[in-house]
Amino acid sequence: WSSGWSNGWNKGILYEKILSYRKMYIRQIPDEDVADILEEPLDFVKKIFTYFKNHPDWDDQMIVEKLAGEDSKEIIRREQ
Repeated sequence: WSSGWSNGWNKGILYEKILSYRKMYIRQIPDEDVADILEEPLDFVKKIFTYFKNHPDWDDQMIVEKLAGEDSKEIIRREQ
């Protein structure tokens, strides 16, 4: 039970990050600036921006699912 809850919690945090990234991507804020403003790793922001560019048909939830199990655990660990 607790692992399912934790996984859902982590996906929720990641979803909120993706929402912020997308807003900045739409406003054409450079990925370097996004990483600096949000104090996130540049390589992770670049990865998300690449998803936005290469998969314009994907919604934020699809990106979260794609990232689940990849970088998300490391990103979430930094938040706690």
